[in-house]
Amino acid sequence: MAHDNGLELHGGAHSDPQNSTRVNWGPVKQRNRVHSCDLCRQKKIRCKELSTTNALDGCSNCATFGLACTYSKPQKKRGPKATKVEELTKENTSLKRENASLKDRLRSLSMCSRCFRPLHSMQEQEDDSSRNTSIFQTSTRETAAVSNTGEPSDDQDFTGDDLAEHFSQFSFESMKTKHYGSASTFALANSIAIKEQVRGQPSSSHPGPPLILLLPWEQEACNQQRRYVYPANDLIAALLDLYFKNVHPTLPILNRPSMERSVAEGLHFIDMKFGGMLLSVLAVAARYSDDPRVFVDGHTPLSAGWEFANEAWRALKLSEPTIHEVQMYFMLTLYAKATSTPQISWSYLGLGIRCLQQRAEFRRKSPGGKPGLEDELWKRIFWSFAIFDRMNCVYLGRPISLQPEDHEVDLPLEVDEEYWDRGLTQPLGKPSQLLFFTCHVRLSEIVADALRKLYGSKQSKKKMGYDGPEWEQRTVAKLDSAMNDLVHSIPPHLRWGPENPPEGVFFDQAATLQIACNHILIVVRS
Repeated sequence: MAHDNGLELHGGAHSDPQNSTRVNWGPVKQRNRVHSCDLCRQKKIRCKELSTTNALDGCSNCATFGLACTYSKPQKKRGPKATKVEELTKENTSLKRENASLKDRLRSLSMCSRCFRPLHSMQEQEDDSSRNTSIFQTSTRETAAVSNTGEPSDDQDFTGDDLAEHFSQFSFESMKTKHYGSASTFALANSIAIKEQVRGQPSSSHPGPPLILLLPWEQEACNQQRRYVYPANDLIAALLDLYFKNVHPTLPILNRPSMERSVAEGLHFIDMKFGGMLLSVLAVAARYSDDPRVFVDGHTPLSAGWEFANEAWRALKLSEPTIHEVQMYFMLTLYAKATSTPQISWSYLGLGIRCLQQRAEFRRKSPGGKPGLEDELWKRIFWSFAIFDRMNCVYLGRPISLQPEDHEVDLPLEVDEEYWDRGLTQPLGKPSQLLFFTCHVRLSEIVADALRKLYGSKQSKKKMGYDGPEWEQRTVAKLDSAMNDLVHSIPPHLRWGPENPPEGVFFDQAATLQIACNHILIVVRS
């Protein structure tokens, strides 16, 4: 056995200094190099041993360069990196969870899909070949057309819009304008249909009796309309005038010419949703009236408008909310805040917000086209709910429902209503009454930011980068700076001055804005 203790090996014989007899141990097995020497590894060349009898003389490359053949550098381990293995393990676990989630959604979809049956047009019913058409096939063609023209922009939810368009073809009013987002189960079903069409697989059909969206007794409840009892025409006219003089300047959710024209034409006797909205407007306006007919017993001011509000209340229906119904919920919110049970306003506020979300009024409208009266009214009612939601949450210390990042609605046009029929252009030199409303919206955005960052939960703050009291101090400084910028941007006719206050409509607007700004400054700095 060869040892590295100074013994010499010559031709396979071992020499003992005390015994001159040479013992032949056989050929010596050369040591195999486990890896290349430092020089060969550095130059990335093959490491060859010298053809000498001494296996420790080094390699031929080191001998050529006249360098010592060393093996001091540690050998790098081969194989996959530990970080790669961890990433693959995490990805595999995530895929398993996602796969299980998709299976659950598919099971739910397979059960829900039996509850839907497309109602085709008369021409489709006459054609036997089109009776089994899937409700998702048109969406597939439209989606394919979109993919050919390029990737859709972030401003439009093509999946949600396509699905809403298809479900709007159902004969019942309850499905006409519902919004289905890209995270909905309907979007998943649409993706499955597209996948089947790409693969050439026929769409699966479920045998059994055809089902409709609403069952007969549900449809009967949907079609029922409550007959309201309205006050005398002269009282309606007087209360409408009080409303537009006292409430409308700071909450412009209605259009006076359109409202008065509809009442004169008797729309409240035909459209019960408009009638409910009218009664809620009368209830709010009654607080500014001293007419005995607005009181329950003819003389109690605290009961002003109660009969109108009680008449406007109705059970929730299955039909799609209209602009008049959403306006009614806002008026009832406004009225209930001044009653002995103001907590009711929180419920009506939530109903209105859910109706707006159901109609996808939180999304930016498609560009192009001339803005219409109803589009502007939808923007006004949306921002009115947003303002009330945020201001109410300041009073009650509750989290807001309409987060700023969850909507992308444009601000209303800063054009007074008398110029809507004149090209929607505000005359130069005449400030619009809507300037107050846009300032109020901007103020509510600061309120929402303050509620989340200063008064939010611990988990919410951590997600926004909370790292201690210094973070709150920086946040207060930013909010204070935003408030200063807002105050400096207020138009001159809306700036409050005790010595020279604004006149007319701008007086109430300037006072409301000044009070709101001071209140929010207290909330931010306290």
